[in-house]
Amino acid sequence: MKIAITGNIGSGKSTIANVLKHLGAKHFDADQSAKSLYLKPAIKTLITSKIDPKIYTNHEVNWTYLKSEFYKNYELKIQLEQLIHPLVFESYLNFERENQNNICLFESALLFETGRNTAFKTIICVCAPESLRINRVMQRSGMTHEHMMHIMDQQMHESEKAKKSTHVLINNETSPLLETLVYWMETWNSQRDTM
Repeated sequence: MKIAITGNIGSGKSTIANVLKHLGAKHFDADQSAKSLYLKPAIKTLITSKIDPKIYTNHEVNWTYLKSEFYKNYELKIQLEQLIHPLVFESYLNFERENQNNICLFESALLFETGRNTAFKTIICVCAPESLRINRVMQRSGMTHEHMMHIMDQQMHESEKAKKSTHVLINNETSPLLETLVYWMETWNSQRDTM
């Protein structure tokens, strides 16, 4: 059984995914997968020769440069997304095959933006008030407010994601999340063979 988890930056989707992981699900993080792809020699060579050599400094990813340019340079953004996104989903499909007897979680902020939502019958959208999302991200990462706004501008509005999802989880630090997640896992486990 496969389940997608999405939500905009700072919504707490990774926290929710980790709770479900502790409840027995197998977790695939699309963002971490994308970051690991940048380290692969073949990807390094392709990006350096065809896209932008400044993404790497002394054979290491220059994350500061990449994050800065990604949201300022539309052409660069499109080139990198066309390269990385299909490879991320290919990695997920391999992960799914390796864990076919389990509940597999695909965590992705850009599930709808990349069109990968069509591969899932069950989609959880994690929602949180914008002010709370901004505070969470700036406190945990030191990200500037400007950078945060750039990212938010690139993501589908939370309300649209919620409408397109089968499950919506409000992560506002007051809702009873654990009880909901335990109930969902029990339901999914009982339906695993049919979903």
